[in-house]
Amino acid sequence: MTARLTAANWLNCLILAPLFWALLSCGQAEVPGLGNTQPEAQSAAEEQPAEQSAELNLVQDDQPSAEKAGWVTVRVLREADGALLPDVPVEIVWQVTEEEVAYLKGVTKENGECRIPVMPDTMVLQCSAMGTPLTAPISESMMKEVEVDEEYVVELTVVPAGILSGVVLDENGTPLPNAKIAVWHAIPSKTEGEEVYEPDSFGRTDVNGRFMQGGLPAGPFTISASGEGMVGYQRAGGVIQSGQLHEGLELVLGPAHEVYGRVLGPDGLPFPGGLVIAGQPGRREDVQMTEVEDVFYFPAPQIVTRVDESGQFHLSRVPDGHLWNLNIRTREFLPWFGRIQPDQDFVEAVLSTGVQISGRLLDPQGEPVGEADLRLFADRTPSTRSRSGGRFSFPAVASSADALFLAYAPGFMPVILQPDMTQDEVILAIDMLPSQAVTGTLVDSQGQPIANAPVEIAFHAPLDGAMAFLKQVPPRKRPEHVFKLTRSLTNDKGEFSFPDLYASEFKLWNSTRGKETFVLVRPGQMGVVLQID
Repeated sequence: MTARLTAANWLNCLILAPLFWALLSCGQAEVPGLGNTQPEAQSAAEEQPAEQSAELNLVQDDQPSAEKAGWVTVRVLREADGALLPDVPVEIVWQVTEEEVAYLKGVTKENGECRIPVMPDTMVLQCSAMGTPLTAPISESMMKEVEVDEEYVVELTVVPAGILSGVVLDENGTPLPNAKIAVWHAIPSKTEGEEVYEPDSFGRTDVNGRFMQGGLPAGPFTISASGEGMVGYQRAGGVIQSGQLHEGLELVLGPAHEVYGRVLGPDGLPFPGGLVIAGQPGRREDVQMTEVEDVFYFPAPQIVTRVDESGQFHLSRVPDGHLWNLNIRTREFLPWFGRIQPDQDFVEAVLSTGVQISGRLLDPQGEPVGEADLRLFADRTPSTRSRSGGRFSFPAVASSADALFLAYAPGFMPVILQPDMTQDEVILAIDMLPSQAVTGTLVDSQGQPIANAPVEIAFHAPLDGAMAFLKQVPPRKRPEHVFKLTRSLTNDKGEFSFPDLYASEFKLWNSTRGKETFVLVRPGQMGVVLQID
């Protein structure tokens, strides 16, 4: 049965709060029935060295003496009644150098305060109250320089935490005790990239395989289970509100195995590089509704890793008995697509040669054009930006007679080229020409300006010579659509402007009245009057 706990009836649970606070003050890592909300297996209180104050766990090499310190006092209050809360882990972030930050951590005492000494003239950037089983985390930006003997007080008001509860099962529906629970305050896709996104909190199932995990802020979440030699076949994710209980979730674990792989270049030698992405076929569509509104089940997470210097890679947990897709991407060669067959433990991928396109963008004075938006339409559609020196490069693509290259930077005309794809390497030297705006005024039948009205343009004229191929390019691949240059909004005087069009003829009209009233324009045409009935 599904139950929901809202902020309105959260006050009914406040009667239990003293019991929870009493248990926490005894130094227990977890409240019975609620998973640990700290990102490590131990609570903040247990992690403190014996020689340090029970109030502080300083992650700072040079701790200031009391007479040479400034102070940040963090007070944590409960929103419902303004009560000061003990045993709430807090953290401040301060500036070490222009590029480095450090952390000072502590726990509020019985009076709901945590007093943290800081080095003189320290710039404190942020102050946070971490999540507890009953309260959601909260952060507040400060940008405050704390001087010697100065005490800066920060009050953080916390709201009831979201809570997730359910059971962890194996493939046969048997509850799994002592399974590890991990919770992220993010949607599932944000937890599966190349960069490891550490969970925001952990927990464990009880002897009956059940869990209850608190400390969630309002917003998206992902919850998954893991175990020795097992992987989460079914995870859950969705949205939770402050003080809400999502109950009855079922997380499924199944056996997993390691897969090793080797990547060879076209010459048959190991290739030391590339991004490896492995996951269940159709995983993006394999999303199932749960009995809880706004919560869904997701399949096992994809694995993203790198090919090492010896041309090998390792996938740590691939579900047993499942077919998985495997994709290997490099800049030098074409993407490789294959399958990991059920229970297969070794894969070999041989890469194929493609066309590599690179080059440089220069303005009329020969200066490099950086941060230009570049697109390549071929067998796939990679995009990139030019670097500060105007240079750019794309990952290898398959040869195509219809390949199209586009470049755009504000203040310049978009560039449209058909690169010669008959060779393995294409180097482009591109001169960016200054743009010429189309400007005008939108008026009604009486000649009065129309303010805050949309005006649109579209490619119109047939082209000859080097640009003739553009007639065959569908609208979605033309620069005005790709770079979103087709729309302008009139100002309070009815004036509009299209600053960055390429050399061609365009049809211009007011989109609210349709195209029956339009004018034809070219870049550089000023003072256009578009009159509508």
